Amino acid sequence: MKKVLEAVETKDTALADKRLAVAQSVIDKAVVKGVMHGNTGSRRKSMLTNRVKTLHGENA
Repeated sequence: MKKVLEAVETKDTALADKRLAVAQSVIDKAVVKGVMHGNTGSRRKSMLTNRVKTLHGENA
């Protein structure tokens, strides 16, 4: 999550997209293994996706 937010702060859209995909995969794996609750994973993925969308200029 930190790496995605860091890429958003530097306004690097390509890097943010790549890191978002990796972060979503890691969050999904954590949910499947029981490290993180499903709703928590969904909330975090949603937050990251919205931050990247605002970087692209889309409505969040």
